[in-house]
Amino acid sequence: MHVLITDAGPLEGLALPPALPHLQRLLRHGQEVAVHGGEATDPHTPAERVLGALRGHGPSEALPTAAWALAAHGIEPGTLPWALVTPLHVQLDAHQALALSPEQLRLRDDEADALWQTVAPLFPTTEGWQVHRLGSTAWMLGHESLADWQAPSLDRVSLRTLDAWLPAHRGLRRLQNEIQMLWHEHPVNTAREARGALTVNSVWISGCGVQHGTAPEVVVNTWLREPAMTVDLAQWQRAWQRLDEEIVAPILADGGRLTLAGETWARTWTPAPVPWWRRWPARQCTMAEVQQRLNAL
Repeated sequence: MHVLITDAGPLEGLALPPALPHLQRLLRHGQEVAVHGGEATDPHTPAERVLGALRGHGPSEALPTAAWALAAHGIEPGTLPWALVTPLHVQLDAHQALALSPEQLRLRDDEADALWQTVAPLFPTTEGWQVHRLGSTAWMLGHESLADWQAPSLDRVSLRTLDAWLPAHRGLRRLQNEIQMLWHEHPVNTAREARGALTVNSVWISGCGVQHGTAPEVVVNTWLREPAMTVDLAQWQRAWQRLDEEIVAPILADGGRLTLAGETWARTWTPAPVPWWRRWPARQCTMAEVQQRLNAL
């Protein structure tokens, strides 16, 4: 079993629980077998880099994460390039444009339908466009032209300022601007604003490319994502305790791999036999040492 835990790097205001005995033991006696990432400006997250490497992609290659998501939903992407279209709310002030996570929109299906009908003419099937909707905030586009439309992944922009991540491709930027204008003063947004909900004032297009390689046998665990986004200390600590018991303990007992991914690095450990002379007295990392390891992610 290989488990990839995302969002493992700690944030300000989120401290680890007093003890994580299984993780402490793994980090003390386990063997680090892989490292990915290292560039804070990489358009893909370290977690995505791990998945890309397992599929045979190079360390700086653009990753077709939209096609991966489509295949994970049981839809064969074939050899067509795909892109993920995500409606967003961007908070604007005099200093920055902050992209909120799509989950924060709480967009209803009927609202998503109405918004999509407005932009659907931009993607005519008569010109080879294919469309699949995976959820109210996840629309998939397929078209030959998308092969070169590279942009930072959605996870790179969620809850971050957009200035550093704006895509370089002119066609992609133009399409984003067109969609934003079509949604400006849309009846869905007028109704949402009237009831105090976030408006859908932006869109992100990402994950462009053609799938290749075999889907890796790895379980992606996102239990830390919500408490990280909401800076919920109690939920963060409960998530870590649950991970320690339900994920790390079985890996220690039965073998496997554990990858912890943060903002810059993803590191993979596997259990290793402990020689008798190392079993006493230092049987596990201290929590301070665990914190230090996670800080380095």
